[in-house]
Amino acid sequence: MAEKLRLDALKLNPPAIGPDRVYADIEYKIDENKYDARSQARIRAGGLETSLPIGWPNALDKRLVWTGADLEDEGQYVLSLGDAEKAELVAALRHFKRSEPAPPTVSRENFPLENLGNRLDKASDDIYEGKGFVIVRGLDPDSLSTEDFTIMYLGISRYIAEKRGQARLARFNAKPDWPFDTIGRDPAYYRRCTFTRESDPERVAPLVARAPTIPSHERIPGLSEAQAEALDAFHFIAEKHEISPMMEKGDMRFFNNIGTLHRREAFENDEACERHLIRIWLNNEAKSWKLPTPLKLAWARVFEDDERATF
Repeated sequence: MAEKLRLDALKLNPPAIGPDRVYADIEYKIDENKYDARSQARIRAGGLETSLPIGWPNALDKRLVWTGADLEDEGQYVLSLGDAEKAELVAALRHFKRSEPAPPTVSRENFPLENLGNRLDKASDDIYEGKGFVIVRGLDPDSLSTEDFTIMYLGISRYIAEKRGQARLARFNAKPDWPFDTIGRDPAYYRRCTFTRESDPERVAPLVARAPTIPSHERIPGLSEAQAEALDAFHFIAEKHEISPMMEKGDMRFFNNIGTLHRREAFENDEACERHLIRIWLNNEAKSWKLPTPLKLAWARVFEDDERATF
């Protein structure tokens, strides 16, 4: 698998980087002054394209299109667990731990949730075809050991998506020429678009990741002025429409990482407030969005590379 992924990445790469190529001055940390100066310079230069790529919709009329003001009621995205559902989770945990022989992984079969499972299935639909995210709330991490609570988290996640993986400006965003750092792998980078679209159903996927897009060393090409402007513009547009739900102890947050974007703010543990965060990559193969060819490479590294599997 590792060799297949390496060869696939090589196919996506252009010729070697030219020594005289000049790239945009852009860093991982957002610099609004640089963004404004770059935008004004490109406007003064003229010749900017103002039309969308051929075939792209002018607007999307889907539940996945929202702004923060549309979701002021947290009941629209928080699945609050009732007492009966919490009891069902405890019963499912006991069932799993009594299984003989000991299961190699958590599944719907060995972690049965006859009633709560229906709500989680609907939550999964909302993640893939609705708002793009759901928060499951009501679990108490102090009520169980770390191992038991992790099993419970994995059991719930199986009803959202059955497969787990190993964790690791419109026109310009739609062009498959953005360099993405492979973070120490061979080859050092590959190219793909940062936006892609489906026509049936009509939807657009923002495949934006700022960290691997900003070159980490000289073997990786930088961004053009147009790409740098598009990347920063997308950041500020997303920031304008974002929602910032409060995090409560025991929360589980599920995101459609293709249909929505998320970000994290800095956090420091102290004696009064410590955090134990578990991150899981999930894929519901029956509901998963279609992937452009370049993204299939990254997807395979997460969900198909058995050489890197840990559970």
